[in-house]
Amino acid sequence: MFQTERSEQNRSISLYQLGRMARALECDLVYGLVPWRPSLEDRAMELVEQELWRKRYTGRKAGRRA
Repeated sequence: MFQTERSEQNRSISLYQLGRMARALECDLVYGLVPWRPSLEDRAMELVEQELWRKRYTGRKAGRRA
């Protein structure tokens, strides 16, 4: 385990080592990539959700002031 922890600190742990650790802890190993920036579609959905929230809770449209 010490070697695995050292590898983790050095950012050089292998998928094999992670898989062994997961099995020992009775866990599933999940490996994935997360984009740094949201996609254009994700950003559009954020804007739509903001507008719906604004209309629902303030009764105002975007750009209008009370």
